[in-house]
Amino acid sequence: MKVLFFSASIGHGHDQAANALANELKLQIPEANYLILDIIKTISPFLSRVVLESYLAILKHAPGVWGLLHDQFSIPKAESEPFDLVNRMLANEVRTRINHYNPDVIINTHAFASTITGTLKQQRKICIPVYTLITDYNLHSIWTHKSIDKFFVATPFIKKIITDLKIDEKKIVATGLPIRRVFTEIKKRKVYDIKKDLGISDRK
Repeated sequence: MKVLFFSASIGHGHDQAANALANELKLQIPEANYLILDIIKTISPFLSRVVLESYLAILKHAPGVWGLLHDQFSIPKAESEPFDLVNRMLANEVRTRINHYNPDVIINTHAFASTITGTLKQQRKICIPVYTLITDYNLHSIWTHKSIDKFFVATPFIKKIITDLKIDEKKIVATGLPIRRVFTEIKKRKVYDIKKDLGISDRK
């Protein structure tokens, strides 16, 4: 099995989700292979730097602007809108990387990756299963291209929002977000032993 993950290094959450899934994949299917790609760097390293710097600047100096942008895409968009045209223009480079790796399945952990791979599926330029893990606890419509085969979401609340966007409910699974196995294994240990290992005083 070959799995291609599309993430983006805009905030570390998308990469963490991809890495958690990839690590669990290797634990459960040791012979599996995977590749994690930054969707924006795949299109253009220069674009990636511009997007990241712009994102961080907006969060630092004008967080309200980011909220407005998020809200702008909280309702479904018509396919004829300019954003869809941009997807079609950018999708070719992504398709080249997909064909080069030749995966059995694609998993997206970023909205931009979801909409671009969804566009490729819609155009029948890729014919493999494409899944999207939505890493947000709220939603904007860039995540939810109708050609994605399955969506995995954090909560039933997000599932309802996607259903309201006219996505088939059968394609949406409320699984929670993936975490590294170390967080589940640590629960098996005694608090006293953990504190001792970390050199922390055994006080409440």
